[in-house]
Amino acid sequence: MMSKLYSILSLDGGGIRGLVTALILKELEAKIQQRSPGKQLKYCFDLIAGTSTGSLIACALSSGLPISEIVGLYTLDSGKPQRIFPPTILSYFTGLINRWHLGISQPLYDGKGLEEVLQEVFGQHNTFKNLEIQTLVTSYDVFNGQAVVFNSRQDECETLPIWEVCRASAAAPVAFPSHLLTDKIFLNYWEKKQNLKLTLSPDNYQKCIPLVDGGVAANNPTLCAVAEAVKTQNNTSDLLVASFGCGKQKTKSISAKQSREWGPLEWINPLKDIPISETLSDGSSDVIDYISKQILSRNHYRFQPVFEREHSTFNANPDNLNIITEDTLKYIASKEIQAQLNNLAQQLTATPVAVSVEREQELVAVYNLN
Repeated sequence: MMSKLYSILSLDGGGIRGLVTALILKELEAKIQQRSPGKQLKYCFDLIAGTSTGSLIACALSSGLPISEIVGLYTLDSGKPQRIFPPTILSYFTGLINRWHLGISQPLYDGKGLEEVLQEVFGQHNTFKNLEIQTLVTSYDVFNGQAVVFNSRQDECETLPIWEVCRASAAAPVAFPSHLLTDKIFLNYWEKKQNLKLTLSPDNYQKCIPLVDGGVAANNPTLCAVAEAVKTQNNTSDLLVASFGCGKQKTKSISAKQSREWGPLEWINPLKDIPISETLSDGSSDVIDYISKQILSRNHYRFQPVFEREHSTFNANPDNLNIITEDTLKYIASKEIQAQLNNLAQQLTATPVAVSVEREQELVAVYNLN
């Protein structure tokens, strides 16, 4: 009899393109429930890891939010994407007026909408340590130049609110201000056990560490999760990893001419989705994916669509969301991805079952329409 695999779910960062991940996970859960009716996606995994927008999805799954509601967080009907990513020009000048004392150069968004949405989803006081499924979230301490991996099973996260963990992981440089973490228990751990320094908040001179997007250190958090699993499993042969990206775009290729001539203004141009951020995060994710495949071999699944059309990372307008949805559904409906999702669902449930005729017809219709 085959021993149970230790299963890891890993979720990349990617801004509003977290919708890609959420839609693929919804399809995976549908296939799981064909084999094990009523089973929630989170109960198929021993460990869930997320970075940036992936941290929101990871914590939402671990806290019991249905996958359909997680998809809803990224759609127009909920209104939440527009609160997180308001129209860029309006957001920029509003922030500039409100924070004129900081200078002309400002993050694209003030982060208030993001914080409000996270508090609505997770509550203000629900703590990261109380998540039902072990969860890892990445961030980066710019004061100490140190990667941060929040682990819901560790005591230093005892009083740390879930929303703050996600806010710290999603503080993409240029797009959002850093998150100033002031939780006393975590700061004590950071200062004493990690032997790192604390700084002071510019507003109230409270001790803190300034944290930015986890994509700075690990946009694909797979290896962080594998390292955590190896501590308990002592090997990688019994690990299964399901890793989800937010999609890559052929349209954002940087030409030879551009790569030689671009300077700071072009590389950090917000109207072009901050090319330096996209380049670094994609490169980091690809390297981690390569290493993970070498380590895990047959028990590694990676879902990372490559899209023909442009999908903005920080744009929540209807056209962008519709294009993301259409292209992702087409990706999901392809025979190759259906086969991979079926194989993954089979391994996660260890109970094979045929896809219903109705579901096959639905997927064929979606594929043909796109």
